[in-house]
Amino acid sequence: MSLEKELTNLRTVGSAGAEGALTAASQETAAVVELKKKLSEQEEQLKRMQSAQAAVTLQAVAAAQPAAAPAIHLNANAPAAAAVPAAAAVLAAAAVPAVPVAAAATAAAADAAPDAKKGSIDKVRRDAVKAAFMHSWEGYKKFAWGTDELMPQARTGHNWLGLGGTIVDSMSTLAIMGEVEEFKKCAEWVKTNLHFENKGDVSFFETTIRILGGILSAYEFSCDLYACDQGLLDKAKDIGNRLSKAFNTPSGLPYATINLQSGRGSTPGWTGGSAILAEVGTVQLEFAALSRYTGDKSYDEKVMKIFHHLDKAVCMHTHACVYVHVCVRERERARDRERARDRDREKECVYVCWCVCVCVRVSE
Repeated sequence: MSLEKELTNLRTVGSAGAEGALTAASQETAAVVELKKKLSEQEEQLKRMQSAQAAVTLQAVAAAQPAAAPAIHLNANAPAAAAVPAAAAVLAAAAVPAVPVAAAATAAAADAAPDAKKGSIDKVRRDAVKAAFMHSWEGYKKFAWGTDELMPQARTGHNWLGLGGTIVDSMSTLAIMGEVEEFKKCAEWVKTNLHFENKGDVSFFETTIRILGGILSAYEFSCDLYACDQGLLDKAKDIGNRLSKAFNTPSGLPYATINLQSGRGSTPGWTGGSAILAEVGTVQLEFAALSRYTGDKSYDEKVMKIFHHLDKAVCMHTHACVYVHVCVRERERARDRERARDRDREKECVYVCWCVCVCVRVSE
């Protein structure tokens, strides 16, 4: 039995049952309520089927008649009347109940709308992010080129490492955003204007993750954008060699501060001669990458000794380490106090670093 015939029977039975029940008891019986519910569900199902079939048919008409497509897609600049007879004829031939062309076209367009809308929104967001970055980048170039960072209100540059931090940091972002020419300008600046021989004390950790890591990242991107830039790798090796002198300690743990000119290392007084676990435990990625690209295993060996030392530290097994002493081979200093926040950061950084190191070694 077709769906239309079943609906007709349901209407007849439902009406008769309802009238009899109202006459006998002046109220609807449970059977009538159930019949009405079923009738309503069947009608809704039929409407959905009709709408879907109409949408598919109209799409077929659009594909077969390119000239009529603008009308079917509700193009305001094209007359819709020409498409209506063709669409109506196809619907009649298919024995589909009449559906307004505008409504059917809207339904058909709605089927494809989510993906198209999402793609449009993604592009708008992407363009907005790039516009914001380029606005900041142009401001940095105009007012602070060559310094570590821009002070936007003062419209001047500020140094805390004195190593062109923003230029090095931004190269990977420029590459991802397709700004190849800007990337090349930065690469040229790094190779020509970034020098380390006249620099004094710098943070070992910050210089490693920002300068060494940034230059290595730029080298990797240069291989994708045009050709592997040997000048960038040479610069990464230069700063890597200078930073490696921080490992000249009895324990093998690096000093917190390193003089890039003299190679003299030191630790800040407020740590009592100790290194911060969150720093020494998260520099493995950069030095391992330097070993991979230069073929010199000494960089990787130095940073992996840190893990060997930490594995012997008692405080690592009691979750109490915040600082580890760099000048005592078999002793660690657990200055726990109230530094729960620092411990959380240390555990997170060390764990992530360990996971990435394992993945890199497995992939090799």
